[in-house]
Amino acid sequence: MDTETGRCKCGARFVGEPLLEPPSPRPRLGAALGSLGLALVSVASLWIRPLVGLAPLAVLFGVRALHASRRDPSRDGGRRIAITGVMLASLVAVSVGGALVARIPHLLEQRRLARTAATEARMYHLRIGLEEYRSRYGAYPERLSDLARLEGMAPDSSDSWSQKIAYTGYTGDLAAKGRVSTVNTKFDLRSAGADGVLNTEDDVLMRDGILIDPLTPSPLSAAKRPAPIRVSKPAAPRPKR
Repeated sequence: MDTETGRCKCGARFVGEPLLEPPSPRPRLGAALGSLGLALVSVASLWIRPLVGLAPLAVLFGVRALHASRRDPSRDGGRRIAITGVMLASLVAVSVGGALVARIPHLLEQRRLARTAATEARMYHLRIGLEEYRSRYGAYPERLSDLARLEGMAPDSSDSWSQKIAYTGYTGDLAAKGRVSTVNTKFDLRSAGADGVLNTEDDVLMRDGILIDPLTPSPLSAAKRPAPIRVSKPAAPRPKR
């Protein structure tokens, strides 16, 4: 091939300008830009908490972009963009996640208070039934299931922890045994509380329709308790004259 004339011995010849080398493709930035975009949106989780779930996705996209950039920098770029997205998303996840974790004890306490309030409401409902039963039959029932004798009364004797509310009618018990109680007590309603164990400090105790300290002793135990005896000190002997 004669480059000056553009002819070849075989008869072939140039028909146009020689082709140039194809341009090198631009590096892909999809994963890196996706990481940065998700990280920027996740910043809104400071006000809208559910958006914090975008932060882990931003970190995942950023890590994938960094690995691809290391394998083939000419094909996959955006290393700095990916690093920015990962750092921003990590900062959001740590700050918002830490704030959510710090609120867990408060949320648990709010849940316990809500369950306690619901249990107290059920006790007030049972108190109404107990008073109506006494008004109709002249005495408090032996058990809460006896309230079913009242028309339209379907007592729910379970607390908010799905445990049975313990009931004790002191008046009938003391009268049957011929005792006279020094405490004017009619009945107790006691919930075992969150720990499910009776007679602990987290119990919910209603006595005669009034919520009191759950560690208050029962009237029967108070009646059995011996009265305190005061011992007087002997007088000092007078000196002899």
